[in-house]
Amino acid sequence: MNLTKAAAVSYLLENSLDFRVKLSDIELKEVLSKFHTYNEIPDNLKQIVDSIKSSIGPTDFGGDNPNNGHFDNIDFYIGNESSLVLYVVVKPMYQKNSNPIDIKSKLELIGRNFKADENTLHEEGTFITWRYWYD
Repeated sequence: MNLTKAAAVSYLLENSLDFRVKLSDIELKEVLSKFHTYNEIPDNLKQIVDSIKSSIGPTDFGGDNPNNGHFDNIDFYIGNESSLVLYVVVKPMYQKNSNPIDIKSKLELIGRNFKADENTLHEEGTFITWRYWYD
């Protein structure tokens, strides 16, 4: 049997309480569209991906760099830490004039809008890692 990565992650969400895996934005939306929400997790959670992408914006190295306009500046992870968890890793150096304080504010607002039970800065350094945990 050949499973897609999204199908395998969907299986893990139902059968494992401790894992984390990196997904593309498309794969994450697929997993979230099939995810059976529980408790107070919003039914529209798959829209969090587009909300993050539109708030952060694509890569912008300036000028006519051929890498501009892609979303190489955002990585998405999904997992289970005894309940659903999403991690978003933003690479501010992939955008000219990016402001880490502004990025963190946007990620925090998105977490509130999508009713994350824990909506926190997980790690900060060269990258900004934000954690959305749902129970």
